[in-house]
Amino acid sequence: MNRFSRTVKLWLPMAFVLTALCGLIVVVAHQVMRQYANDPQIQLAQDAGRQLAAGASPASLLPAQRIELENSQAPFLEVLDAAGAPIASSATLHGKPPSLPAGVFGFARRKGEHQLSWQPEPDVRQAVVIVAANGGRAGFALAGRSLRETELRKRQVMQLVEIGWLGSMFCSAVLAIFLGATSRE
Repeated sequence: MNRFSRTVKLWLPMAFVLTALCGLIVVVAHQVMRQYANDPQIQLAQDAGRQLAAGASPASLLPAQRIELENSQAPFLEVLDAAGAPIASSATLHGKPPSLPAGVFGFARRKGEHQLSWQPEPDVRQAVVIVAANGGRAGFALAGRSLRETELRKRQVMQLVEIGWLGSMFCSAVLAIFLGATSRE
């Protein structure tokens, strides 16, 4: 076997393992960051859902700050009726309360809570948590927040992993060349 063939034979398994590890790092990091993006909304939606189930008025549950989804990264809260129609909201999308697809409320009704990513239009992507108050009979509490910063961090992680992958490919190639040159078959 010639030197080039030995080098390739040594390098391919290393390249495969390094590529798989870098891919795993990206997948895990992205999933962890996306799940962490739900944390404030879980608390907001669960608290509002409990208060709604206890008979609180929808308007009393809203924070004082009102936001436009297309411009803000602040968390928002929305209270919806049993059919999923907005009753009160601290957010608007082009001047109107945001409206999610009806199917998400059926899932929340069955499971008690639903966590999802929602993109009502390009460049407006939200991490949303929906809690069904009294199984949805008392309505729904929906809390959301922009995913803009999370997605920026995900891109930064991807760039770092790409740099690490390129460096590891180079180092593994150098090692394979060295091992291929020194091995005797």
